[in-house]
Amino acid sequence: MDNAFRYIQQHGIMSEESYPYTGHDGGCERHGYVVKITDVVELYDEREITAAVSFIGPVSAAIDGSSLSLYSHGIIDETSDCSSAPQAVNHAILIVGYGNEDGVDYWIVKDAYGADWGEHGYFRIKRNVNACGISYVGSYPVL
Repeated sequence: MDNAFRYIQQHGIMSEESYPYTGHDGGCERHGYVVKITDVVELYDEREITAAVSFIGPVSAAIDGSSLSLYSHGIIDETSDCSSAPQAVNHAILIVGYGNEDGVDYWIVKDAYGADWGEHGYFRIKRNVNACGISYVGSYPVL
């Protein structure tokens, strides 16, 4: 995520409208950028992430995603088949919201597996316990 944000800071990023997906292999074309980011804010605990999701918007983060392919529904908790150790974090995700079900706080997370995976392309993971290492480093760009 750091490299992606750094690239956008230096070079900008195009919109889908200005550089549409074609579905064919080809070279990258340089078009004028639409947006550059001015800064990246890093978040180091779940309280900071909660505030950012509430008042700013989605937060990029990473988790140990080694068992995510097996997920279908429900809330992943700290006893799931994943590690909370910083060296185990290996999968980029986007935290888009949070909630509570039956007294269990959770994050709503968008993944890149597509709408046919998990809960329509999303999963829920227990909040406030650093489940799967989710709170080691979150970040969001500043436009």
